[in-house]
Amino acid sequence: MMRWLLIVLFPVVQSYLFGCYYDYSQPLVLPEQLPIGVCTHVLLIGAINVKNLNVNIIQRPYNGLNALQSMRDYRTRDSNKLKIIPSLVGDDDEWKTAMKDSESRSKFITSLIDFAKSQDLDGLDFDWEYPCGAYKSLFSQFIEELRLGVRKIFGNEFLLTTAVGAGKNTIDDCYEIGRLGESLDLIHLMTYDYHSIYDKQTGYSSPLYPKSIETDEARQYNTEWSAAYLVEQGVPRNKILIGLEGLGHTFQLNDSNIHDFAAPVVGTGYGGGWMTFIEYCLLVKTAGSNWDDEAKVNYTYYNDQWTNVGDVRAAAEKALFVKANSYGGAFTFGLHLDDPTDLCHHGETFPIHKTVARQLDLL
Repeated sequence: MMRWLLIVLFPVVQSYLFGCYYDYSQPLVLPEQLPIGVCTHVLLIGAINVKNLNVNIIQRPYNGLNALQSMRDYRTRDSNKLKIIPSLVGDDDEWKTAMKDSESRSKFITSLIDFAKSQDLDGLDFDWEYPCGAYKSLFSQFIEELRLGVRKIFGNEFLLTTAVGAGKNTIDDCYEIGRLGESLDLIHLMTYDYHSIYDKQTGYSSPLYPKSIETDEARQYNTEWSAAYLVEQGVPRNKILIGLEGLGHTFQLNDSNIHDFAAPVVGTGYGGGWMTFIEYCLLVKTAGSNWDDEAKVNYTYYNDQWTNVGDVRAAAEKALFVKANSYGGAFTFGLHLDDPTDLCHHGETFPIHKTVARQLDLL
């Protein structure tokens, strides 16, 4: 008697992560206003920094302990599904001192673990911009040693993450990126600031794809290239989170009649060269906006002013890109730069974050 084995194949559904940086020092968005059920982990800026081989709690102009408590309250409001991860910043010299030898790293790691236990944290994020030169190897060594220490205390649930620059030179000079990809849980790839106020022509801060007119090295200044380069260097796709920002750069045009991509500029524009998402969405109500379907970004101009800021449509495109390429998810910089009261009339609060969360099947 012949027996038949029936095999039913079900599609594998990937779960995505959505990290949300939140700067406690920005009072335009208070902790009580933060959205529920949107982010998988929140990365708190402004509570702690590195000092004297220790985790130093910021004391002024506010108490960092209050910031940390506000995030624990946020986690409770989110039914304890949200992971709380403070982002550790510090002066370059403080980082270098903490990394320089096994003794200093050991003391620093002990401080980190004690702090994490005392504050009931779900992970730690490291924002050292940047561990270049000889320190890139020491930073890798530190992460590996910290991973061993964390595993003994917290098991495998405690997350270690870092923010990484997206430019090729920064990646090559400042990280052993493949090695970090083995030890870290997540890499927040800062896919923005590709073009900035230092450029002599208009350019997009966070393009998804290159422009057809770009050649040679300029074709590396986009999200698609940077993410693919990390994969090429050995970083697992599921550990890469693609960055979105609620900021952009402004330029003063050399000639008001020449206002396309790569138009000549004489320097920075409105706001000392910076514009937030809310400022941008209010500006386009008057000036209108222009969608670049190659780069997948919006930009606007008004008289001799030109700006490109991450907005809702561009955020949706990046989320689709994450899914199409099986990356681990996305992250934003940040909650404090979104619209908490629907001032821009998108029909909902925090429209950037909720758009991304929906696209990643989190809402």
